[in-house]
Amino acid sequence: DIYHIHWPDPAVPVEESAKTMRGFYEEGLIRSVGVSNYSVAEMRRFMDVCPLHFLQPPYSMFNRSIEKELLPFCVKNGVSVLAYSPLHGGMLTGKFFREGYSPPRDLRRKGMKDLREPYYSVEKDAFVKTEKLA
Repeated sequence: DIYHIHWPDPAVPVEESAKTMRGFYEEGLIRSVGVSNYSVAEMRRFMDVCPLHFLQPPYSMFNRSIEKELLPFCVKNGVSVLAYSPLHGGMLTGKFFREGYSPPRDLRRKGMKDLREPYYSVEKDAFVKTEKLA
C-alpha cells in the first residue's frame, strides 16, 4: 500500500522519480507515495510532479535536525512523517558504551561517524546523562 524511495538517486532527476511514482499511484498499484532522506528542496520538486504522502527521515534524541526545516515543511504541506533510526543506529540502547566495547568492522557501521572520535565521546557523555534521567 505504501511505496517510497529510500535515497534520492543522484543520477536520476527528482522529477523523473516522481513521475514514475505518480504512474504507480494513478494506476492504483500503490495508495501512498513517500520519500526518505530528501531535503525540503527535493520534496518541493517531487511534489510539483506527484502527491507526496510521507517522509521517512532519521530522527532520535541524538539526531533532531529534522526539527529545523523538514518537520515544519511537512506540517505545512500535510506530509506525514515516519521516522527511522529512533534508537540512533542502536546507540541509545547503550550497547556501544559498555566497558570493553569496540565498534564493529562491518560495512553497516563503518560509515557511522558517531562511532568515531570526537563524536563517540560526545554521544557517550550525552547517553550517560540521559540514562540518569530515565
